[in-house]
Order: sequence, then C-alpha cells, then structure tokens
Amino acid sequence: FTFVLVGNNILHVNGLFADYWFVLFTTSCFANMLGLNISSSFNSAVTIYILIPFLIIPQLILSGVIVKFDKLNPFVTSQTQVPMSGELMTSRWAYEALAVNQFINNDYESQFYKYDKKLSISSYWKDVWVGELQSKLAFCDIHADEADQKKSVEYNLEFLKNELTAFNNNPATVFKFDNPQEINFQNFNETLSKRIETFLARVKDHYNKLWNQQDTKRNNIVRKAESKPGGREAFYELTYRNDNENLRELVGNKSLSGKPFVEMDGRLIQKIDPIYKDPPHDSFLRAHFFAPRKSIFGTYYDTYWVNTLVIWFMTLILAFALYFDLLKKLLDGSALLLGKLIPSKKR
Repeated sequence: FTFVLVGNNILHVNGLFADYWFVLFTTSCFANMLGLNISSSFNSAVTIYILIPFLIIPQLILSGVIVKFDKLNPFVTSQTQVPMSGELMTSRWAYEALAVNQFINNDYESQFYKYDKKLSISSYWKDVWVGELQSKLAFCDIHADEADQKKSVEYNLEFLKNELTAFNNNPATVFKFDNPQEINFQNFNETLSKRIETFLARVKDHYNKLWNQQDTKRNNIVRKAESKPGGREAFYELTYRNDNENLRELVGNKSLSGKPFVEMDGRLIQKIDPIYKDPPHDSFLRAHFFAPRKSIFGTYYDTYWVNTLVIWFMTLILAFALYFDLLKKLLDGSALLLGKLIPSKKR
C-alpha cells in the first residue's frame, strides 16, 4: 500500500491506485509462498542465498521488460504469442496486467479506446494487409510465365491463399472471398487475378469507411469536451495528466524499425499495435504480449483480471506444494535416484 502510494505519486500515475495495489499484493503473495517452499526444503541458509539469483534473474529476463519475447532465441520464442518460458514467469503476468490496464483504463484513454482500437484495426487491414497482398498479386501477374520465377510465384500464390483463408475464418469479417483453395499455380490466370484484385479493393473500401466513421466519432468526443466553458484547458489537463507517451509506444510496439509485420511460413503476423489486437477465440489464455483481452473457452475477458487470477492460481499451487512438502520430497527423491544411478566410488 505504501509502495504504491509513494511510487505512483512520484511517477505521476493518476488514478488506478487500487489496481496497482491489487496486482503488487497478488505478486507479493506468490513471492512469499515461493520463499516458504524454498526455506522448508533446504536446511542451509547458504544454499538458499545461492538459489535466490536463479529465481530472480529468469523473472527479470523473461518478463518481457528487458528483452522482447520475439527477440529471444528462435528455439524458445514465438512470433504469434508469449513463449512458454515467459508464461511460467509471474513477473510477465503482473507486468502485462499493469501496463495494459494503465493504458486502457486511465481517465483519458478510457474515453477513446474503443474508437482507437477500430482505427488501428482498419489501418492495418486497408493499408498494411491489402497493400502486401496487392504486392504479391502484382508479382504473380508479372512473372507467372517466367520459368525461373516459378518457385517465387508459387510461394506468393500460397501466401495469398493462406491470407484469404484466414480472412474468411476471422469472425469479425463481414464478407468472404469465394473458394480461396482454388488459388494455386495451375489455376492462376487473368480471371482469378482480377477476382482477387476486386476483392482486395472491396476490403480496402470497407475499412476506409470504417476508419472514417470511427475517426468522426472520436473527434466528436474531443469537440464536445472542448466546447464546454474552460473545456479546452480541462481536456488538455486531462491529456497531460493521463496520456503517457512512453507507455503508448511500449504497448503499441511503436519502436519497430522495419515493417509493421513479420512474414513467416506463408503468413503475415501483425507486430504493430498489439494493445488493439485480440487473440484468436480458441487460444485459451495464450496470446501475444500486451493483448487487451484473453480468450477462455471462446469468451474474452480483460487481461488485467485474467493475469491476476493466473498469479493467484500459481500461488495456490505453491500453497498446495508447501502443505504436502512436495518440493522437499521431489529433491529427496531425485537425490535417491541419482545415488542409485551413479555408483559410489570405491576406496
């Protein structure tokens, strides 16, 4: 309580006091339970002191704070969701909960989030997604008859098929591309190319209209707030006190030096604006870092509450392990097994 009281005032984190306190209290409960398990399993204080760095350092490195998850070794990381090594870290769940909650639910952004989300989604589909597919289609049109470009054309057509299939499977889409499975090198001709081009133009037009609608609604809120007596100054003060530019860059992944996506295995993986992107319905807790919501059995719940409950679940597991002394039994069993496998040295 005092940590949040002092820290949030120094950092000028306005509001959200109870939210911060609850996450840090939850995390401290986990930390205490972990400490009790360690102290009940080892008799030597020196051993416990040696163990502390091995417990703390992974929590720092694999929390998503110091090293981005998609920058870890490709063997252990994922471009589409937090890797399992990160899912096991309590610090990752707590940090994400605080960052996402502060961005979405502060007094300024809470007015605009639903509009900003639709603006971000519209921008990605109409500018990034459509633009990339149009580029792939143009390459196929130009090089379809060139023998030395056959593999590249086949790859681009497979890419188009994968993306249009994924578009059809997206529950948010209001129209679909007919029979994307027909897209392959053998079937590719001017008629199919024109059909794809027409569909992409339709997608771009749809999301242009959606973007304009949401932009108008957002601007209306600003104009309404500023039209009140002293409204312009009050709105500026609200923005100044709540809108954190560094946090916006963090959860929006604005520091990208290259493209706002990664192309992998014939698919586009969105990297820009993770804070506005929902994970798939069937993902069950698994999601990209800074996802605004998590899916549990097909229903979305706010990241803040899901992450907090995950930490409490971890804490309960440690409480169970402490009650039954499972860690000590595991260590004693491992030592006994190693003693049988490794013959003692004869004198």
